[in-house]
Amino acid sequence: MECSAREQKLLRLADKSRKLFVFLREHRHELFDDAFQAEWESIAAL
Repeated sequence: MECSAREQKLLRLADKSRKLFVFLREHRHELFDDAFQAEWESIAAL
């Protein structure tokens, strides 16, 4: 999945100190199915 320009900037800033978050953003479509992501989005909307 492509990152937006804003996401790319944030990922570059976080690259050294937040490697796990960068990895998860870059690979979330491989790690988490659509149902799982939809569940997390509904929780975040609360």
